[in-house]
This record gives sequence, structure tokens and C-alpha cells, in this order.
Amino acid sequence: MLYMGTQPSKVSFFAFLCACSYTGLVENGLKCFMSMNEEEFGLIPELKHYVIVVDILGRAGDFKKVENMLSKMPLQPDLAFWLCLLGACRIHGNVQLGEYAYNLALHLQADEAALYVSMSNIYADDYGNS
Repeated sequence: MLYMGTQPSKVSFFAFLCACSYTGLVENGLKCFMSMNEEEFGLIPELKHYVIVVDILGRAGDFKKVENMLSKMPLQPDLAFWLCLLGACRIHGNVQLGEYAYNLALHLQADEAALYVSMSNIYADDYGNS
């Protein structure tokens, strides 16, 4: 896009981040995300951009960076954000962060069955690995 003289939009960035997530290109995804805010593009990431970065980091099992991002996020995470993090916690067996995400998600939407199923699966996997 840049080569053709077209400035990427928030949608372009989201599509690229999704591609990075599904192909495991963690560093490329993080560089892309960080470049949104730089003077070159001047775009403010939306919550969906943060969700896909959590997916990128979660698939890689890099929970330190997830926690760092959480501490600096200018937006309030939504249910999709917490469910994404719960999925990563299940895959990598991170019960502690899973409980944290679960408890915060409950405050948003306590009637969401996926929350209970996700946390139950995290506990079941942890029990099975003990």
C-alpha cells in the first residue's frame, strides 16, 4: 500500500494484524500495531486492534507482554477482549491470569455462558495436567 502511495486505514491495520495472528508473526504484528500511533500514520487503535494483539500475544504464550499492554491500555476491555485472553490462558495453562480475566469479564456480562465454559475448561485442563 505504501509503495503505491496509499495510506493504510484502521481496517487495513486490523486485517494485517489478523494475518499476523493466524500465521504466528508476533514481531511483525507488534511492529504494525505500534506504527499505527506513530507520526507516520497517526491512527488511534480501537478496541478491536487491542483484542487482536492479545490474540497474537496469547497464541505465542507471551503473557508478560499481555499484562504490560493491559496496564497501559487507554480503553476499557470488552467481553471479546476477555474471552480472547481466556482462550489463550486455556491453551497455555495460565490459571492465574485466566481467573483475573474471568472475574473482570463477569462484571461486564455475568450471564455470558462462554465465560463459565472457558473458566471451567481452564480448571479442567489444569486438573488433568496435575
